[in-house]
Amino acid sequence: MRRSLIPGWFLAMIVASIVITVTGTFRELEQPRVQNKELYDCLWIDRWPQKRTDSWNGYLFRSGRQGAISVQAASAYKRTLEIFELKLDGSTMSFHFPHDGRRSTCTFTIEKLKKPTRQFDTQLTLSADPQKGGKSSVYFTGPELRSVGNVQAALDSLGLASSR
Repeated sequence: MRRSLIPGWFLAMIVASIVITVTGTFRELEQPRVQNKELYDCLWIDRWPQKRTDSWNGYLFRSGRQGAISVQAASAYKRTLEIFELKLDGSTMSFHFPHDGRRSTCTFTIEKLKKPTRQFDTQLTLSADPQKGGKSSVYFTGPELRSVGNVQAALDSLGLASSR
């Protein structure tokens, strides 16, 4: 019987070390998964205003931050922006409005519209919208409202900026 130069237990340790090292290396190379990435960096509005006096509501969720902005537009001339804290856990959003201490939790879904319009191609549904008294609400986004650098750029994309 021929005796191996490397004992079996030592060979098993070497193989296990290689597997652990390779697995760890590939995990480090993987890009972190952004949860619900289509939610972020676009303005979500409940309706497209047709004239300067139309009211609408919206949200702007910023990626890489726990903060977000709620927009309430009484018209093109009067807008209220409220900054709030947002935490996501799967399909659940937790809101905290520091101004008045309100806290709320709701579930959400994001879907591509089966029949997109010129303005909208994606829909966000909130099960209990804290800005609408806990009622279920639907918001929309589209090409002109995506990848906004700041809130004013998103509002200007509606074509209803008060400076015009």
